[in-house]
Amino acid sequence: MKRLFFRFVLFTILLIVLAGQGADAQRVLDDPDIQSLMGVEWYGIYIAGMKSGWAREELYEGDYNGRKMLTVKSESFMKVKMMGLAQEISTEELRHYNPETGEFAAVAGRLESPGSTVVAQARREGEQLVGTAEIGGMSREIRKSYGGETIFDALGEAYWSLQDPKVGEKKSYSTFDSTSLFDYIGSQAELKAISEERVQGENLRVFTYETHIPRLGLQVVAKYTEEGKMLENRMGNILFRLEEEETAKVITDVPDLISQNVVVPEKKIEDSFHLTRLVVEVSGLDDERLRINDNRQEYEEISDGKYRLTLSRIDPDPEKTPEIPVDLPHLRDHLAPEFLIQSDAAQIKALSKSIVGEDKDSLEAVRKIDDWIRENIKQKMTAAMSNALDTLHSREGDCTEHAAIFVALCRAAGIPARAVGGVVYSPDGEGFYFHQWADVFLGKWIAVDPIFHQIPADSTHIKLIEGNLSEHGILVNVFGNLKIEVLDYSHEEVNVPG
Repeated sequence: MKRLFFRFVLFTILLIVLAGQGADAQRVLDDPDIQSLMGVEWYGIYIAGMKSGWAREELYEGDYNGRKMLTVKSESFMKVKMMGLAQEISTEELRHYNPETGEFAAVAGRLESPGSTVVAQARREGEQLVGTAEIGGMSREIRKSYGGETIFDALGEAYWSLQDPKVGEKKSYSTFDSTSLFDYIGSQAELKAISEERVQGENLRVFTYETHIPRLGLQVVAKYTEEGKMLENRMGNILFRLEEEETAKVITDVPDLISQNVVVPEKKIEDSFHLTRLVVEVSGLDDERLRINDNRQEYEEISDGKYRLTLSRIDPDPEKTPEIPVDLPHLRDHLAPEFLIQSDAAQIKALSKSIVGEDKDSLEAVRKIDDWIRENIKQKMTAAMSNALDTLHSREGDCTEHAAIFVALCRAAGIPARAVGGVVYSPDGEGFYFHQWADVFLGKWIAVDPIFHQIPADSTHIKLIEGNLSEHGILVNVFGNLKIEVLDYSHEEVNVPG
């Protein structure tokens, strides 16, 4: 029926909102097609073929602040492993729509993961969307222009399938994300095929849709019956499949999100921690936004879909590091707080001040922050909604938590910094793991790994995304697709201009 629960799965990784349709002139609640979609549907969630969770969606006549509403309730539950450590993630969201016009009225969402909880609510006030989002005990205001969302954006291909769609038809939509980005996510859907398929002993007419979500770089393929029932929805190696409630709730396998996505090259790298130069052949990065060229990595196309990537370790120049606070107009975004990087929180600011003291040397301040993290943040794999404040409270986390608190402490000290996501070669030689670290501005951008405590990071760190931690879900595009082959590497000092 509906797919709003997809935005929740794997927390920041699967922030997905799919298709919809403009409101009709008639009273929406009286639309017989809307009435036919009322009810509950259950789905099994599979990752790489392993049954790891369930999702539930319901459309019903609800209530918001004493007013009758058309309400969509979405729930999901998942079990995953992070390097063998089992974790549980659950979500719940209520979206309310005006039963007369179908226009968006309000939303409330909650995401529970180990060590962190996201709670958000927003409501429409005229042409504004206002509300709050809380994580780590800190609340932020949500204020956006109303983006025109209606109940048809929530129902998407389910409603579209009832309108006798034709192959090749396309639609563009937008829905407000209430769990991480707190913004409207646009999508473009196309009906690719109509076929006859046998489903549960019946021959049914089935519509196959492809949906592209540009902001996240995601492609989703979904199948619906002509009655608007979603049979399955697939994105890469992640599948949602229609099931009975009892079947959906049976979790048979628990996938390991880390070990199952290791990229193993034929040639091993020796002593990767001290690499200063690495040359690899890369494929599976079809989204050009993931092929980042900067002062430490450079792509050269070899053939269609294959690239030669040269990486160099960039060392900071102690003679050219700026004094703090750094105040350059083009770097101010990298000093500002974010939802998951709460550099303006009183606890973060006080801690940063106590660590850095009166030191004005930005390089020395970065070293002090890294030393504090080494001594105070325990390394532990977690599927949490990683953020700086929860990491400060728990004093533990994996690479994402280390990156979040490192960036927050740097920004609080007046040092421009940003979160970075990509892959890194494992010191044990097993291959390239998905990983997060940071860039800091020390006269030039320098890669720093706060969980490996590398200043600068070695040249096996391949950056695929930088900036707002909430948008690192785009990395799901390369799961199972990324291929890396080692061509050459060296440990000798290489003088590379910044």
